[in-house]
Amino acid sequence: MRRDILSYVKHCTVCGAQKPLLSGRFGLMGSEKKVNFPWQILGVDLSGPFPRSSKGHTHLLVAVGWFSKYVLLFPLRKASAANVIRCIEVNVFLVFGVPHFIIADNGIQFAGKDFKKFTENYKIQSIWYNARSSWEERAERKVLRVPLSPLILYAVRIYGRSSSIQHGSFSTIDLSFTTPENATTYTWKPLDDLHDSDHYPIKIETHPEQTIIHQTTQQWNFKRANWTEYQNYIDQNCYSILEYTDPETQVQQFTKIMIDAAELNIGYTQQRRRHNPVPWWNDECETTTRASKKALYRYKKHKSQQNLIALKQTRAKARITIKKRKQQAWEDYISTLTTNTPTSKIWKTIHKIKGKKRFYKITALNQSNGTLTTDEIQMPNILGEQYQKASSDNHYSKDFLKHKQKSENLPLQYDSNDNGNPINHEFTPTEMQTAMNRPRASSAGPDSIPDLLIKNLTPKAQGVVLKIFNNIWQQQKFPDIWRKAIIIPVFKPGKQKTEANSYRPISLTCTLCKLLERMVNARLMGYMEDKSLLHNAQNGFRPNRSTLDSILLLHTEACHALANRQEMLTAFIDIEKAFDTVWRYNVLKKLTDWKVTGNMLQFLRNFMENRTFQVRINGKLSNTFHQTNGIPQGSVRRNKEALEPLQLYGQPLTQVQHQTYLGMTFDARLTFSTHITTLKNDCLRRLNLLKAIAHTNWGSDERTILRTYRATIRSKLDYGSPAYGSATRSQLRKLDTIQNTALRLALGAFRTSPALSLHRESNETPLPLRRKQLTHTQKLKVLTLRSHPLHNKVTANPYSEEYAANATTPKPFFHDTQPTTDILKKLFPTPTAPYPPWRYKTPKTNLTILTHTKKPTNPAQIQIQLDTIREAHTHDIVIYTDASKTHEGVGCAFYSPQNATERKFKLSNESSIHTAELYAIHQALCYSQTLDQKNIIICTDSLSAIQAIRRTSPKNHLLHLIQKTLYETEKQDKSILFVWIPSHCNLQGNDKADQAARDAIQAGQETQESLLLTDAISIIKRSIHADWETQWKNTNTKLRHIAPDLQPKSHKELTRRESVILRRLRIGHTALTHKHLLERSNTPTSRRCNTPTTVKHILLDCPNLQHHREKNQLANNMTTILNTEPEHVIQYIRDCEIYHLL
Repeated sequence: MRRDILSYVKHCTVCGAQKPLLSGRFGLMGSEKKVNFPWQILGVDLSGPFPRSSKGHTHLLVAVGWFSKYVLLFPLRKASAANVIRCIEVNVFLVFGVPHFIIADNGIQFAGKDFKKFTENYKIQSIWYNARSSWEERAERKVLRVPLSPLILYAVRIYGRSSSIQHGSFSTIDLSFTTPENATTYTWKPLDDLHDSDHYPIKIETHPEQTIIHQTTQQWNFKRANWTEYQNYIDQNCYSILEYTDPETQVQQFTKIMIDAAELNIGYTQQRRRHNPVPWWNDECETTTRASKKALYRYKKHKSQQNLIALKQTRAKARITIKKRKQQAWEDYISTLTTNTPTSKIWKTIHKIKGKKRFYKITALNQSNGTLTTDEIQMPNILGEQYQKASSDNHYSKDFLKHKQKSENLPLQYDSNDNGNPINHEFTPTEMQTAMNRPRASSAGPDSIPDLLIKNLTPKAQGVVLKIFNNIWQQQKFPDIWRKAIIIPVFKPGKQKTEANSYRPISLTCTLCKLLERMVNARLMGYMEDKSLLHNAQNGFRPNRSTLDSILLLHTEACHALANRQEMLTAFIDIEKAFDTVWRYNVLKKLTDWKVTGNMLQFLRNFMENRTFQVRINGKLSNTFHQTNGIPQGSVRRNKEALEPLQLYGQPLTQVQHQTYLGMTFDARLTFSTHITTLKNDCLRRLNLLKAIAHTNWGSDERTILRTYRATIRSKLDYGSPAYGSATRSQLRKLDTIQNTALRLALGAFRTSPALSLHRESNETPLPLRRKQLTHTQKLKVLTLRSHPLHNKVTANPYSEEYAANATTPKPFFHDTQPTTDILKKLFPTPTAPYPPWRYKTPKTNLTILTHTKKPTNPAQIQIQLDTIREAHTHDIVIYTDASKTHEGVGCAFYSPQNATERKFKLSNESSIHTAELYAIHQALCYSQTLDQKNIIICTDSLSAIQAIRRTSPKNHLLHLIQKTLYETEKQDKSILFVWIPSHCNLQGNDKADQAARDAIQAGQETQESLLLTDAISIIKRSIHADWETQWKNTNTKLRHIAPDLQPKSHKELTRRESVILRRLRIGHTALTHKHLLERSNTPTSRRCNTPTTVKHILLDCPNLQHHREKNQLANNMTTILNTEPEHVIQYIRDCEIYHLL
């Protein structure tokens, strides 16, 4: 009966509205208006906006009677003052009467003239309060925590009392919520172990008969791989494959041999994922945790005071042990971080320490009829149907389907045997090696062969693979297994996990097919670039054309429009399911129009036809689905075609104030305020990694922290900086604080340290100068590419007078940059390729002497090695090349002892030694063309030059010239052999070339074109560094007096704590000397001599510390002390007992 009475009173609206609530608010500071009778004080507040309801409501008006704390909620369609006033009058005043006081915040609805007039008419006194401290705010927060759908509450208590372990009893006090339709799907039970809690945790899982066991596919155990035996097995069996002529059979047999070799010599890991303990767990944690569980079991069996005390003691000891072990493990790991530690490994270890698991599983999906299923067979099929719909004809209009059918009835007209086109020639070993040198590995597809198994093939096995590829190419067939794909669904953040469209597909295809695709893609790209088939505005996937070029093109056009007081309309079109709905016939038709026929066109046709896929969830595969339209995803090919003009069928485009384009957010006036705010917030989140590894006592070394900053934060700040650099200085200063914070963390500097001192100590260019450097570099890159869409605009620099007349108009990136005409005149010209890039033959090289280092090896032994090479080439002409770079200039030369020929060349003073070495080799090749001998040996001591020449894709213009000269030399039936020799080992020919290169600096004739793009970029860097040095010399900081230049100073031998102390002393800001600035207290004084405490006073002036200075042999000036005596300074600080005060 008592329970019924309490329930009745609790739900009585009269009692709720009139009965006083005596409990007060916790944590309320200041005086509060006393309430004497119901509805004397009315509190009101607005909440929202919320997603629009079916009746159009978007806001919620909360009204609370302060006497009874009775809560009233009223939905509103619009949060206007008129709506609020009308709602209060009708629903509160007419029902409960007019209050004496209304308490509200200073929102525009309550602080405006309308609400003020409303309160004056009713003679109500208005009171404003501090948000989040009133009863209506608390009621509002409770309301927002209640889900909108009906909920069922399950509160199962194992024991009758609701108390805690501190009082000697146990209970399950957690509440679990679920919807009615899902309530029967799950089981609810408490665990038997407390798990360091004061009550029993609850375990919720699906019913045993519906529980999904997380299964994974078999993974190769590469940690135990025996690669030697793996390679031997394949080499012994691979040649038998060539007995077959059918490409399908060859691929099947070679795949089988690779799988057999891997199973014998590598093996699989365990199929089920084993949840390894966190890395900080040790035997001590195991012992204390086990003792805590025993004490819990003993107390549950015999509830005595002695057992309760023992339980509390063992639990406290276990908590302390685990906490200390976590801290110690983290400190030990952070201390091991070096500059060679990859950032990915840092994050991986952080996740391990936190106990985070990287894998996930899909537990339930909604079916097409709206019901939820957890069946592990149905779920893959649900996603498979979803992905199949993406490529169906349902996405096309009726008119287009008629046009599609009509066009496809006309067969494509092309020559399937067009072997005269170089694009259809057989693949070469150089092409295959280039494709295999891709740095990033890929996962296994339907053939279960990951990329690592292919990369470990021997040259013999690689030759067999190349023959299989050429057989596929020539017979114009395509293996059926290569048409299949395994799709792994990846959850989209922020989506509903039970919806099929919340998972994006990741396709895994056969890696052998991917290798051939890379080779085909390289040919197709080279062909289209050579024929100028790609639109000039296409960037991102082309060499020397990044997404930044597209951003700058849009930015430049917008700047010109603003300068001429015009308006520019930009239409951003996001094509949904672009790859899935590509019209395959039109792709092939476009290729035939571009004269792509023969083997290339047939391969692409076979590649796109009859594609199938299966979806894999939790180790289970779906049925096989067909891809009707589109091109395969998960391959290495990209959409290379220019977009056709799009018709919008008269539909209006939505006008927006800002739009994100290629990672940059543009606004109508090019202020970039939204982009800079978003960028700053993103970088602030990335700063958490630096905070995690930058403890001032046991953190990682500063070089590692700086490298992490450059990889994770500065790269974000650099992207698009030539464009958003046109923003106002006040906007750009928001990003400067990001770098200042990162440098302060890396150095361990005190919070009051000047920003310029932080940049100087970390050798990090200030962001304004770095943006200027990146802008100059981008302008130079554009000027070197005549085909670039911005080349003419940068050269002409239009509207310069308009920009000069209006200083506030945003300017394009090339407007205020320094002249680069002189640099351009010295750059090497871009030669035309004399042959298709895939026909390039890797030049012959001999690096035998590389195994003999010059220091421990006698020059006579090196000469013997060189003579051994010459014996194999008795009648060959030998040419020695060398280069020299001094403060006076740069020179290079070559010398041929047989012909007693010596040539000297002087290059620009800004040329690098690598450029000079390449130029000497180029001139030696030009000289070899004039010789009658057919075999020439070129000896050079530049290993980097030989490695650069061997690359299939040249990185600079000079390498293009060398390859062109090599091609012309080979047409003369001449053979060139490059031999590496060590320098300065008393080799007569090499010493002659070295002396000639030095003489060329003084006597040689300067070459007009002698700069590479990398050299020109170095000139820009030196110019920016000079500006920085001028800025530093004009500053008046404590560090500038002891470090007048920008030469970096590192202390590798010091610990993290010692390095932090030394950096703070050098900067002149420490906790001991400058903490008062943060605390707003008086300047600290020395307790020994009553003098203001400064770094100079501690290290140099304090007479009471003189004996410590003499003991540690400190110099008598700050520059010497802080630049050359770090160990003495640290020991001196220890002796002064201020080691932990700085």
